[in-house]
Amino acid sequence: MTKTAALFVAFLSANLFPASLFAQTPAGGNVGVQQGLVVQQALNAAQRGPPIRAGLHGAFLAGATYIAPSGFEGAGDVSEARWSVGAVVEYVATNGAMFGFAFDREHSRYDFPDTPPANAAGIDDVFANRFGLNMRRNLSDKWSLFGNLDTTFNVAEGAGWGAGQTSGGLLSFSRNVSDHFSFSIGLIARSRLEEHALVLPIPGFYWKITERLTFRTAQGATLSWKNDARGKWVTDFSAGYESRAFRLNEDGELPGGVVRDRRVPVIASLRYGPNPGLSARIFAGVALAQQFEFLDSEGNAAGTADADPSLIAGVSGSIRF
Repeated sequence: MTKTAALFVAFLSANLFPASLFAQTPAGGNVGVQQGLVVQQALNAAQRGPPIRAGLHGAFLAGATYIAPSGFEGAGDVSEARWSVGAVVEYVATNGAMFGFAFDREHSRYDFPDTPPANAAGIDDVFANRFGLNMRRNLSDKWSLFGNLDTTFNVAEGAGWGAGQTSGGLLSFSRNVSDHFSFSIGLIARSRLEEHALVLPIPGFYWKITERLTFRTAQGATLSWKNDARGKWVTDFSAGYESRAFRLNEDGELPGGVVRDRRVPVIASLRYGPNPGLSARIFAGVALAQQFEFLDSEGNAAGTADADPSLIAGVSGSIRF
C-alpha cells in the first residue's frame, strides 16, 4: 500500500465519513476500537442523529482495548492497552439543526517486556485529548450537512501539550437516495505532526441490503446483521486502517521526535442497544500490518519497525440523555 493510499484509508477508518448522517444507520458505532484516535469517539456521539425532541442533550462514552503481544524481528515484542472516556453536549433546535461540543481523552500504555526496537525505549504512556465543535443541519428531506472543527493534543508522558497539537475540520454533504441507500461527499483538512497538512475528499455510502443486513463504508468497511427483528442485538464484521501519531518528550532515545503507530484491525463485534439512549459492545479480532515509524524533531525519518499480527479485543459503552 502506498503512503497516499494508506493515508486515505486511514481517514476512512477514522469515522470521518459521518455514518449517522445516514438516517438508517443504527446507534452504536465503533467506540472502543479507537480507529483514527479520539476523533472517532467524539464523532460517533455527536453524529448519532438528532434526538427525538429539541433542546439540550448529552452523552458519555467509555471504552477499553487490548492488543496482545506482537513480535518485532530481532527486537522483542510489544503489547498495548488503551482506555478512553468522552462527553458530548449538544443543542438541537426546533428545525432539527444540531450544534455540539465534544471532549474525549485516551490513555495508551505500551509494554516492551524485552529489548525494544531502536528509538522505542521510553515509550510507555501516551495521552490524547481532543476538543471539538460539531454541527449538523437538514438542508431538505434528501440532503444533510455536517461540519466539524477540532484540536487534538497527542503526547507521550512528559511532553508538553502544545508540542503535540494538531487541528483540522470536516465538511460533508449526505443524500438519502432511497430508504435503502445513502451516500456522502465532503472534504477534510488537517495539520499533522512533522508533516505537511493533509487535504482529502471523503466519499462514503450506506446500503441497506435487506431488513437485517447492511453495509457501510464509514469507520472503514462494516457489514452489520440484526440478530433480532427490533435490532437490539447487532453483529458487525469490520476492517479498516488505524494510525496514531504522538510527540515524544525530551528525555528519551529520540528527544522531541514523533512516533507513528499503524495497523489494520479486522474484527467481529456484538452490540446491544436496549433503547436509543444506551449501547454496549464487545469485540475481538486480529491486528494486521502493524508498524512503528520514528521521526526526529525536524521531521526526518529515524527508522521503522514492523510487528507481527496479534489479537485485539475490547469493550465499549455509551449513555445518552
